[in-house]
Amino acid sequence: MTFSSLAFFIFFTIVLVATTLTKSRKLRHIILLLASYVFYGWWDWRFCFLMLVLTVVAYISAVQIDKRQNNRLYIIIGVIVPLIILGIFKYFNFFVSSFARIWGITTGSSLTIILPVGISFYTFQSLSYTIDVYRKKLIA
Repeated sequence: MTFSSLAFFIFFTIVLVATTLTKSRKLRHIILLLASYVFYGWWDWRFCFLMLVLTVVAYISAVQIDKRQNNRLYIIIGVIVPLIILGIFKYFNFFVSSFARIWGITTGSSLTIILPVGISFYTFQSLSYTIDVYRKKLIA
């Protein structure tokens, strides 16, 4: 779904009306979260699982950081896991092709990972949420 398509206009209108008519802030956040998954899944539904993993890691890390005094483990998990996921999706093909070129190996049968659109943005949003909870700028 592109931003200039009729499908996006209809989708955006439905989401805008739903969030405007909703009084509860929590319900509004849920609507926006589900709308984000639908919008992202429109391109390729398999990447919704990637977003779900990033969402769950950020949420669980933030809740645990908010609850505990000794929250060093959860901030590490909340930062390292999204960076590992970003590294795999963004740099796997680069490292495989570089390694193959150095050693003179053909990469015809190697695994090629598709780079999801917006993975860097979503990863850094996840990181900033976890770090802001750790710094007590946000509550989980």
